[in-house]
Amino acid sequence: MEMRIIIVLFVMFNFCVNPAQAYDFRKITDDSRIVSALSVLEETGSTEALDRVFTKDKNNKYTQIMFYDLGMISFEYKKHFAMTSTDNFGENYILINTKYKNAPKEALAALIAHESSHRLDKADLNEEIVATVNEVKQWNKSLANNPELGANSDDLLLKRLNNLSKIYNEDGVKAINRQIADNPFYQSELRL
Repeated sequence: MEMRIIIVLFVMFNFCVNPAQAYDFRKITDDSRIVSALSVLEETGSTEALDRVFTKDKNNKYTQIMFYDLGMISFEYKKHFAMTSTDNFGENYILINTKYKNAPKEALAALIAHESSHRLDKADLNEEIVATVNEVKQWNKSLANNPELGANSDDLLLKRLNNLSKIYNEDGVKAINRQIADNPFYQSELRL
C-alpha cells in the first residue's frame, strides 16, 4: 500500500513540475536544432509562442518549422532571417534561412517567437510590431539567462537581436515601431 502511494505521489509530482510534456516537438519539426530552439521557448516559459505554433491550421495540421534557403522563394528573400509561408495546400510553415542553421538556439527561439506571431495572410504594421516585440522579449529572456549571448558578434542575426534589445529596452514599443516604419523592406511590403 505504501508503495502505491509513493508511486501516485511521484506521478502527480512529475505532472505538476513538468507540464511541458504537452508539446510534442516531433509534430512540427524533425530538425534537432529547431527542437533545441523550441526547448528554449519552453524553458523560458514562452508558452504563448508555443501555443501559437501548436494551433492547428484550417487543414487540422500544425505549423511546420524548418530551415530553408529563402533565396529559392525569391531573390529579395535571400537575406531574410525567417518568414512564414503557406503552401498550395494551405499548410503553414515557418521557414528559417539556412544561413542561420548554426545560430545559437536562443536566437532561433527568438525568430520562432516572431514568426509564430504572424496570423494574417498579409502582415500589417500592427502585426509586424507585435511579432518584433515578441521576438525581442524572447531574446531578452535568453539574455537574462545567459548574458554572454549579447556579446559583440559579427553574426548578422545576433547583431539584429542585440540592436532590437537595446532600442526596445531604451524606448519600448515606440522604438520598434520606428525601426519597422523606417525599414525600406517594410515600407514596401506594408505599403507605409
